[in-house]
Amino acid sequence: APPGHRRLEIRYTALSFTAPEKVRFQFRLENLDEDWTDAGSRRTAYYQALRPGDYRFRVLACNNAGVWNESGAALALTVLPHFWQTAWFRLLLALICAGGVLGLHLLRVRRLDQARVAQEAFSRQLIESQESERKRMAAELHDGLSQELLVMKNRALMGLKHDGNPQRMAEQFREISTVATEAIRIVREIAQNLRPFQLDELGLTKAIQAALAKLNQSAGLQFRSELDCSMALAQQEPRPTLTEEYEPWISEVTASARRDKT
Repeated sequence: APPGHRRLEIRYTALSFTAPEKVRFQFRLENLDEDWTDAGSRRTAYYQALRPGDYRFRVLACNNAGVWNESGAALALTVLPHFWQTAWFRLLLALICAGGVLGLHLLRVRRLDQARVAQEAFSRQLIESQESERKRMAAELHDGLSQELLVMKNRALMGLKHDGNPQRMAEQFREISTVATEAIRIVREIAQNLRPFQLDELGLTKAIQAALAKLNQSAGLQFRSELDCSMALAQQEPRPTLTEEYEPWISEVTASARRDKT
């Protein structure tokens, strides 16, 4: 039977010269029917929607005397499958599924590798940034604060040498006060670079707006800003590195605006 054949009709008969209307039949389709079907005098068997496969139709006849033909007659038949019901198609489908699973696994492994590489690169950049910051702070302390403290020490020693001359001592003390003021400024500048007070007092968004407002007054330019509300998340724990990121950006925008203006 061809693929998709929905209805199968098998006709059979038996010879009887005395009383053909009294001949009785039983039939069975092996691989489908478990028991014999008593068809009476009906000479046609009907089957609906047979699955693909091999079958064997058997029929027995009984004459008017009640004697059954035990051997009967048999007919082998095959219902052909659609291409998607064949073993090779199922094998191909299994290979495609296995290939898809393998591809997804390899894609996941690749993404994990990319994430690992990105994390390692970020860690290296963070270490380099921290090392650069330490070098910058060391340079500021050495070239700025330490020099001012050395001047204060020398002024104090010079004042001690003139302990009998109040005017010279007062002059040295004034110099020490001036140098101390500069040292305090340097210390405050270092503290400001480490953690700007605007972050704690205003939050990141308002700190950026305050910086832009100061530029509006000093640079002679008009700035307009649109800050994403999602930046409020950063205000929960503001970081000085964020300030280091937006301050150069503001400087670059200012320089570009001045070039366009000229």
